[in-house]
Amino acid sequence: MIVSLGLAMSVSAQKIHRGYHFYRQPRVVVSLGAYGPLYPYYGYGLPYPYYGYPSPYMYGHRPTRLEMQVQSIRDDYKDRIYSARHDRSLTHRQRREIIRQLKKERDREIENLRSSYYKSRYNK
Repeated sequence: MIVSLGLAMSVSAQKIHRGYHFYRQPRVVVSLGAYGPLYPYYGYGLPYPYYGYPSPYMYGHRPTRLEMQVQSIRDDYKDRIYSARHDRSLTHRQRREIIRQLKKERDREIENLRSSYYKSRYNK
């Protein structure tokens, strides 16, 4: 038992080198004892304090319409920039120029969207 515990701890301490970052392998924990929860049960045998329903805070926030439109613009321009970057029919200088132009258009379009969004909300 002690040998297996020592083997598990030595394996979990090893590092893997991928690229420029070090990633630790998952730890293996061997324990003996009883389970003692750190939170109280609220009946029904479930650990949820909302009587069987999961917490509403565990799903994150819902994006606004503006955030979804901005993300749509970013995704569209990300695809355009990727296509321009991998277009081998253009010279390197032309590709850089097109990418700069696309980034400026993207930023301008997002700025226009934000200004029109807030103007339309406050001018109702």
